[in-house]
Amino acid sequence: MILELPFPPSVNHYWGTRVVGSGKRKYIQRYIAGAGQKFKSAVHEIFLIDNVTEKLCGPLACTVDLYPPCNRRRDCDNYCKGLLDALGSAGLYDDDSQIIDLRIRMHPKRAPGSVTVTLEQISAEHCAHNQLDLMAL
Repeated sequence: MILELPFPPSVNHYWGTRVVGSGKRKYIQRYIAGAGQKFKSAVHEIFLIDNVTEKLCGPLACTVDLYPPCNRRRDCDNYCKGLLDALGSAGLYDDDSQIIDLRIRMHPKRAPGSVTVTLEQISAEHCAHNQLDLMAL
């Protein structure tokens, strides 16, 4: 399965934190920030428009090709967490822990920015034995 999506926000912009409580009962709460919510909504909308209803089961291999909107320096690993969570939230798979083979490639800029996600199911014989054990948990 190949998906063309808008360029995702980095993990630094996808998640936000806030301090909740007071006194000795203070703790930090994580939430999906505005950029993350906007991206997640865009993914859901694309799935509806393109009628993406297939749910992938079992272990998956994923290749993420990032085409940033500008030439700013970026860490390619900062874009996958929010992207994979949004795909799971849209119902493409049950949980992103199914992805046991992940490849990320940063390409030259391509305005307005996009990401191509290629997902394929992996047969059990292509998995390390302990990966299948971890997926069963």
